[in-house]
Amino acid sequence: MTFMKSLLIINIIFISQTIEDQLSENVKLNVADSWCCKIEPQVETISQTRQITYYVLRHERHKCGYDGCGFLNLGRCTKWCSETWTEAIDGVETYLVNKTLPCPKNELQCCPNHIFIMGHCLSFAEVYDNQNLLMELSELNIVMPGPIGI
Repeated sequence: MTFMKSLLIINIIFISQTIEDQLSENVKLNVADSWCCKIEPQVETISQTRQITYYVLRHERHKCGYDGCGFLNLGRCTKWCSETWTEAIDGVETYLVNKTLPCPKNELQCCPNHIFIMGHCLSFAEVYDNQNLLMELSELNIVMPGPIGI
């Protein structure tokens, strides 16, 4: 029985993730919960910079003394030494970022299952639940301005 419960839980998690993925695909064009864009909003590419530090491996040879050389080490030859070190270098990096622009006001519309009333997009459930209030507001000429001047 616990195996079946585990399968059920895994199935529920999978289904909820699938629904969440589908919702996120559908919500891409939403301006708000009740407003949708008729077109796909434009994407603007912006150049940005950031400070970075990177490390470079350096190598150098230099004179570090003399050694005996030649016949019976009677001569004097330069001795060369080698050094290696890591050096930190600060720099500025430029990169591109894509930014989705807001939907133009003339392209806004009510999302599916919403209706435009008194400058607002209201869900059918909101309208049904608040019919009396909406009628009273309309009769008293009390209209709250919507987010756009339509």
